Amino acid sequence: FRRVLFRSVGAFVLFTGFYTDWLWFVSVDKTEVFTTSLLTRVLMFAVFGAVMAIVIALVMWIAWRTRPTFRGMTPEQASLERYRIAIEPHRRKITAIVALGLGVIAGLTASGEWGTYLLWRNATPFGVKDPQFGLDLSFYTFTLPFVRFVLGFAFTLILMTIVVVVVVQYIYGGLRLQPKGDRATAAAQAQLSLLLGLLVLLKAVSYWFDRFALATQSQQLVAGFTGLKYVDVNAVLPALNVLAAISVLVAFLFFFNVFRRHWVIPVIGAVLLLASSIVVGTIYPMLVQQFQVRLLNIDEIGRAHV
Repeated sequence: FRRVLFRSVGAFVLFTGFYTDWLWFVSVDKTEVFTTSLLTRVLMFAVFGAVMAIVIALVMWIAWRTRPTFRGMTPEQASLERYRIAIEPHRRKITAIVALGLGVIAGLTASGEWGTYLLWRNATPFGVKDPQFGLDLSFYTFTLPFVRFVLGFAFTLILMTIVVVVVVQYIYGGLRLQPKGDRATAAAQAQLSLLLGLLVLLKAVSYWFDRFALATQSQQLVAGFTGLKYVDVNAVLPALNVLAAISVLVAFLFFFNVFRRHWVIPVIGAVLLLASSIVVGTIYPMLVQQFQVRLLNIDEIGRAHV
């Protein structure tokens, strides 16, 4: 009875909110605005939720399908065998619950970005180009926010798939903490290498678009001035180019590891990327800001004062 009552109250609250909004838009004769926003929210929920649910379910199935047939008789595997026996009869139901649950969360999050999508979908050129990158200023207003949202969703999707692969492979013996032989099967290593490669490659794309985000940081997007400061042009921008290139290289090292399955080289590459992000992406711009901008008395747009 309590569940029915709570569900009824929740449905009533949702309906009253929906109906109140509808009446307000009717009163100002803007019902098309209401229907457009509503349909866009439904579309965003359906598309991004479906992508998350399908990918998670597919990854869980692949991880289960490539599970090892022989796991070795270790205390760890003997303990996990009880969980495998309990899970196996309900495996499909668990997969569906996990996939649908993450899909609903992703869909609800995406539906909240309906305004960002509509701005991108109906973008109109301003007729003024950014002299640093040669892009119309509408790109920074309409396109870049939606691109950053899609990149954030893609990051979340890949991170969730990595977690799912690790959990499923560990339960079914593909990954072992107390190994009798290898700590990971070839299938588990290939899956993780591919996903980590995609994650790093996505980071390269993120670095590339972070270059354009520099133009909006100072909030001075006007004709003839991109908003980039001296440090941005001479330190941050080159650093992002270098980090994007290194990320692509490290991503291909992980992709190569799908076939080679030797973790030393890709791990070294990942450490190199992390070190580069600290040195090139953080320390170098700080040094330029400290010793060139301040000591030489250079203003934000690169003019030296004498």
